[in-house]
Amino acid sequence: MAYQHSKEQIMIKDFKPKILKMKWRTKEEKTDCGVYMMAHMESYEADKAVAKWKTGLLEEKHKGHREQLDNLRSKYAARLFFMRKMKRK
Repeated sequence: MAYQHSKEQIMIKDFKPKILKMKWRTKEEKTDCGVYMMAHMESYEADKAVAKWKTGLLEEKHKGHREQLDNLRSKYAARLFFMRKMKRK
């Protein structure tokens, strides 16, 4: 019996991902991808073009970049911690 692909698998077989050219994109930053992902999910609006997408993220070369990421990491970690704690009650 041959494996049958789902229609979704067939539809995306030839799909080529598009890497967006965002001004806050980093070259050196390698460890905070989760922080960036959370910030993107928090600010994404499907009906806006990339040029109008306002994440509030500072560019990598900005002097406040590291502090901003540290603050965001703390914010997201606290949310996850307290969300899990509340679910246990």
